[in-house]
Amino acid sequence: MTTLPTLTAALLEQRRIATEVLGLVELEAAALGNGGSLPSETAAAKQRLLPRLASAARNLRQQRELWQHLSPEERGSMLGALDDLRCTQELLMKVILRDRENEQRLLRAGAVPARHFSKVQPQASAHFVANLYRKNAG
Repeated sequence: MTTLPTLTAALLEQRRIATEVLGLVELEAAALGNGGSLPSETAAAKQRLLPRLASAARNLRQQRELWQHLSPEERGSMLGALDDLRCTQELLMKVILRDRENEQRLLRAGAVPARHFSKVQPQASAHFVANLYRKNAG
């Protein structure tokens, strides 16, 4: 059964990791803002965080499953967990937004290799299906 301390601990670990990632993303933003490129140490630090992030996500998922089996009364008694969850979500959104800004800077600077762009599909003509029928009818 989930308890407030275990859920809070899982959210706290998630928040610690997100804070570390936010710090790395802000370092990248500062470097890109000065006209530089991405620091190589931030990519390595992000890679080192991946196992911790995966573990924290698994733990949080387990806590969520236990939370869903609680009665509404039990959930209502754990309002602190909802505040912790909201705070964690806000921090994660900051990370995502800041990282997107960094991606946009890289794209504008032309610093992203062409192989990282998705392939653009040619648009089909308005009468594509009709032309297929016409071609196969005769």
